Amino acid sequence: MGKGEGKGSGKGGATWSYAAVREDCSEIMSSGPACFLYGILALGAVIMGIVLWACSVKTVDSQENAIAYDAVWCKLQEQVLEEGMHGIPPFGQLIVWPAIYKTMNQEVSCNSLDGVEITVEMSFQYQPKSTALYELTRLYKDYDGYQKVLRWRARSAVRHACAKYTCQEFQTMRPYVNDEMQKQVETELSKAIYPENNDDAEITYGDFDGSMATLVSDLQLIYVWRPDVYEDAVTSKENARNDIALAEAERDQAITQAQTVQLEAYTEANRTINAAQTEATVIKQFAASNASAITEQYAAWTELYTAVKQAHGFTTEALLAYIGNRLMAELPSVTLNLESPAYVSFKDSLLTVPSPSSAPTTTMPSASSAPSAVPIPAPSAVPIPAPSAMPSATPTPAPIV
Repeated sequence: MGKGEGKGSGKGGATWSYAAVREDCSEIMSSGPACFLYGILALGAVIMGIVLWACSVKTVDSQENAIAYDAVWCKLQEQVLEEGMHGIPPFGQLIVWPAIYKTMNQEVSCNSLDGVEITVEMSFQYQPKSTALYELTRLYKDYDGYQKVLRWRARSAVRHACAKYTCQEFQTMRPYVNDEMQKQVETELSKAIYPENNDDAEITYGDFDGSMATLVSDLQLIYVWRPDVYEDAVTSKENARNDIALAEAERDQAITQAQTVQLEAYTEANRTINAAQTEATVIKQFAASNASAITEQYAAWTELYTAVKQAHGFTTEALLAYIGNRLMAELPSVTLNLESPAYVSFKDSLLTVPSPSSAPTTTMPSASSAPSAVPIPAPSAVPIPAPSAMPSATPTPAPIV
């Protein structure tokens, strides 16, 4: 023990001094057990440092963003940590959020505008805004809680879009339905955290209205399920529509066939009429020519017999008697339907006795030039009407029913 004096007193009246205590501590510290203790403490300090460093350094992936949370003091940091290694409070943790677009698939049951219950399958791509990760973490705790609310609100937006279209329009206007769903989902999810930061700030929001702060890239309407009863009704309606279209087509075909037959009949009738008019014209012209020839022949005979009567002083009865005698002499079997102008007993005298007036100086017509004993049929008493118009080269078109 040291020899110095201290200000205090120990047991048994021993006197303590600073120098004596330091000398005693030095002796103790330089002993073997003390060195061993120092080594253990130093090793513990090193291990503690390593543990603290491991708990205070975290790595953020290239496709992620993160918010640091101090689990000891229950404090959430506002800084958004991007890709790389970052220091955080000891024993803290990282709340990880995606830094790229993610895809969410859903099957949503909804009612159409006409009240038909349908089920749609759709998917869309989304990404939480990196500038709003601190507020999103405060609202939804982590990405899992955010996803749950995101799914609910997207489902609500899809139902609002479904209510604007009828069940049939989901088939006939599918692109418009898809666009309306995307518009509704974007409107529902892309609002800022705080309502006053939205474009429609005049609208009154609740505490959590418009609090998703999510970017929506695209939405795909994958499939639409409709009730079997509705599908059967649509199938029956389409079949009936096809039957009606077929009946209309067959009706048009039948009308076309009937019009073709009618047109052929009109064409044949026009051809028959034209042929008849042509034949009637030919007959009329032939009759007119024949009548003209006969008239001219009789006119020539009239002039000849007039000249004979004047030259020989014949009366009409004498001339006829002469002609009758000549005919009977050359054609014994001829029959005349005329009243006899002279008796048969005068035959010889008429052949030998000259006319009292004078001898004939003009050659009489031979029997071949005399009128034929066979009567020529007179023209028909019924006049043949002239055609109203020359036959047209183009057939008269049939009326279209």
